[in-house]
Amino acid sequence: MDYNEAVRWMRGERTMADYVPKNPFETYLERVARADAAKVEQAYWVLMGQVVLADASERLALIRKGVVAKIKAGLRERLDARREEGNP
Repeated sequence: MDYNEAVRWMRGERTMADYVPKNPFETYLERVARADAAKVEQAYWVLMGQVVLADASERLALIRKGVVAKIKAGLRERLDARREEGNP
């Protein structure tokens, strides 16, 4: 299941009604409901995984940005110190 399909399941746009055998008919609705519930649970975990990955990648980007900023600041300080000493 991919992200788009998971979104459709969570919106209620998908169902397993066409895939569950209709015989015995007495338990058909229960079997459809159980199959739909399993798919909705799977969709939930797919979407939660996307959220966790997005959060992790955003945090990683912020960390990288912070590290890059610290490296740039350190290099600027070294260059300024060299210029003050008279070394280009």
